[in-house]
Amino acid sequence: EEALRARAELEAMHRDGALRSADAGTSASSKARSDSVAFLDLRGGLPLCPPGCLKLFGRLQAAAAALPWPAGGPLLCPRLGMAAVYDGEGSHYAAHRDNEEIESGKWVNYRVLTAVAYVNPDDYDNAGGRLRCHIGAEAGDQIGGTATETRDVAPRGGTAV
Repeated sequence: EEALRARAELEAMHRDGALRSADAGTSASSKARSDSVAFLDLRGGLPLCPPGCLKLFGRLQAAAAALPWPAGGPLLCPRLGMAAVYDGEGSHYAAHRDNEEIESGKWVNYRVLTAVAYVNPDDYDNAGGRLRCHIGAEAGDQIGGTATETRDVAPRGGTAV
């Protein structure tokens, strides 16, 4: 039910033009993505995150908080959450890393964990949208070419990875 509510909110945002081509204000040119996205404020600012989506973002944050973190390392949660819509007709997000080490011990951002909640219809699996994980790729590999293994995660509505 929560996923259905979030999906309805995202579909309305997409219809109303609140979700835009990913090349607007994102790193689309370097990551080759063709989805439609919005970065929603999870703390009540603008652009406002709809209540159903906000509840799912809260669930993802709670799940992350329950994981064991290194001593003294607090869980930092972003102010903005990304909502993306894939059309099921070839829109995509190319292989990339959500964070990378730019020099010894220095990273592009503070992200150590990415969580995805799928709110698409149950039959969407046949329309694409799988998350491909490149396991064992070398640190500098941005596209997964050196991965020792790949695993695909099906986009089943109501699940999170």
